[in-house]
Amino acid sequence: MKLSKQVKDDLRSYLKSHIDSHVSKVQIIAPYELSMEEIALIKLKIPSIAKRDVEVVTDSTILAGFMIKDGSRLMDYSLKTKLQSLFGASNQI
Repeated sequence: MKLSKQVKDDLRSYLKSHIDSHVSKVQIIAPYELSMEEIALIKLKIPSIAKRDVEVVTDSTILAGFMIKDGSRLMDYSLKTKLQSLFGASNQI
């Protein structure tokens, strides 16, 4: 079946808006409530979340740093994970 250019463009536009509305929120998980300035700095350093809505979640088990949850992807910039990886590496020596 052949679709006209207009139908393809309309479908592409609909799907893009549908996907954007369902995946637009990003979670930043931090040890404390972040200020607007801190959120702005994180968005500046990580361009993939620059234009996205952000929800800040506090987690007291994080020693320092933060994690970003974007759908099923987790970007971990926390000290807790860095220490765990160093500890694991030191046990292999």
